[in-house]
Amino acid sequence: KLDLRFIENYSDRLNMNVVSRYQKLSMNLIRKFQDYVNWDYIIQYQDIDKDFVIEFASKIDFCLLIKNKS
Repeated sequence: KLDLRFIENYSDRLNMNVVSRYQKLSMNLIRKFQDYVNWDYIIQYQDIDKDFVIEFASKIDFCLLIKNKS
């Protein structure tokens, strides 16, 4: 899992609002499962530094977000 404190520190760069809009997921769902988010997939829609997320891209599975969507 990702270090949630690390994500929170850079939440302004991750721009979860944009992620929510592209993924058609609620903000609350994303925050709840943000440790499962596939950053490599999200970065396609973000204007954030790739080096920032590349080391986490293989540790998480975006399918878990979809599967747990209510």
